[in-house]
Amino acid sequence: MLNLDNELKEILKSYFDTKNVKDIFITIKLTKQQAKVGTIKQFQVNRRYINNTNKDYFYKNEIEKIDIPKNTKNGAIFELKQKGNQCENGERGNLYVKVHIFGEKIVKIKI
Repeated sequence: MLNLDNELKEILKSYFDTKNVKDIFITIKLTKQQAKVGTIKQFQVNRRYINNTNKDYFYKNEIEKIDIPKNTKNGAIFELKQKGNQCENGERGNLYVKVHIFGEKIVKIKI
């Protein structure tokens, strides 16, 4: 007979186990002007590190910068290798940065 309690626990553990998630996915916002001429964008990343002594993990907020080239399109994704989470085996995942371009508000003035 199957022990559904233990199977369910294992399924939930594997689904919600953030200790094994290597890559980080974030979205940054740019103005149309920033996307057109290019810019250096600074943003915050909450990155996981592994404590080598007991294999426990902790998170640390860090500042990253990305050089956005001119004429970047909405939805563009940039891959920053080895800038993701640290895994138990010491490997680092990648950081994926998606660009969202928003328009500047247009103010109509009646004359």
